Amino acid sequence: MQEEKLSSADRNKVWLELKQILISNALVGIVMLLVTAAVVLFLSMKQQTPFIILSAVLVSVAGFIGFLYYSTKDHLKDLVTGVKYTYRAHVTAKEAITNWGWHGNPAADATSQPHLIKYTLSVDDKKLNVREEVYNRFDVGDKVWVHITPNSKFILELCKAHQQV
Repeated sequence: MQEEKLSSADRNKVWLELKQILISNALVGIVMLLVTAAVVLFLSMKQQTPFIILSAVLVSVAGFIGFLYYSTKDHLKDLVTGVKYTYRAHVTAKEAITNWGWHGNPAADATSQPHLIKYTLSVDDKKLNVREEVYNRFDVGDKVWVHITPNSKFILELCKAHQQV
């Protein structure tokens, strides 16, 4: 396994992943805010002391901050250290799984059946979900270079062994 510096393109990929995590966590935060408001409303209707209500709010806020830190810490470590690992592996299997989307409406199901295809490459002992272009680029038995971040284990790139970046 080789250690290399993160390129600016790699940093952008990690930042994009971090932004997606933050957006999904913001949605979790909105739900948590609604639940906290409901708990505070319930406690105030029961005429609880302000100390209990404040404790419920503080536990909720502290829990969300801990959740936010835990879900982003590895990506932040990767950006701060600025390092990626590169190692050589083999494509051991390929599979394309088709999931049929059903509308729940028999008339719509009879006329159209949308489908989603999930492309998976097995690289050594790991299964990677990839886009169709990446799936089509590799065959079983190909030797590949895997570029991965050390902390979050985010796959930055797969390239054929003879095309090392």
